[in-house]
Amino acid sequence: MIGRTWLRALVPAAAAWALASASCTQETLGQRFYFVATASGVADAKPGWTFTTSSGFSVRLDKATLHVGGVYLNQAVPISGAAETSCFLQGIYVAQVTSAVDVDLLSPSPTYFPQAGEALAGAAPTGEVWLTGGAIDAEDDATVIAHLEGVATQGALAWPFVADVTIGQNRAIPVANPAAPGENPLCKQRIVSPIPADQTLTPGGALALSIDPRPWFAAVDFSRLDVVSTAPALYRFRDDRDTAPSAALFNGMRARVGVYQLGWTK
Repeated sequence: MIGRTWLRALVPAAAAWALASASCTQETLGQRFYFVATASGVADAKPGWTFTTSSGFSVRLDKATLHVGGVYLNQAVPISGAAETSCFLQGIYVAQVTSAVDVDLLSPSPTYFPQAGEALAGAAPTGEVWLTGGAIDAEDDATVIAHLEGVATQGALAWPFVADVTIGQNRAIPVANPAAPGENPLCKQRIVSPIPADQTLTPGGALALSIDPRPWFAAVDFSRLDVVSTAPALYRFRDDRDTAPSAALFNGMRARVGVYQLGWTK
């Protein structure tokens, strides 16, 4: 895992990229500092939130939580989250929040990460959200990353649903080329990147992550959910990568645009 030595290693090179930030003075350029970080739902989130998906379903969300395992900000724009055989972006992290937090996505009230983050003063054009319950490169992880309860309707039909999403071996992509066994490491399924951030990190600032779960359901066909019971009616998302509703939900959770917003404020 990336630690404090990462920040020290970046200090000598910080001036080169931080000059691009007009609000950073020479006194704060490349300065290492600690900051408070929070996560929340978006401003209009509420229990019983109702919206219509692009697939034509009306969805009411009664419960929606997400386990965020970490947040990172970068000084450059990476390509889809990592180098081809690595979980980590070498040499470009400029801020890190390594503690985890469970976020109520139906509330705009901020939840504080339990530990302070660390940063270098300067520009951070992109970010990452890590959806993990432990080590990002763990071979398996039984942590429930997202829990959802609600009702989807279309015309006179209704699908009360529940979902528990984990990101372990159930999300692993089979190796297609034996000559490249590390082509699709599981860690990449746990990292949402690159998220547009366009922030300037300054001492005394705080990081706010807001999360909108509505786009998660954009491509979900609720009529294909598994039946749990008929009296009362209940349907569920399978926790796998093979069934269409599950794959659509998971892809929505990992969308780089429209779901996760990173803001830096005084």
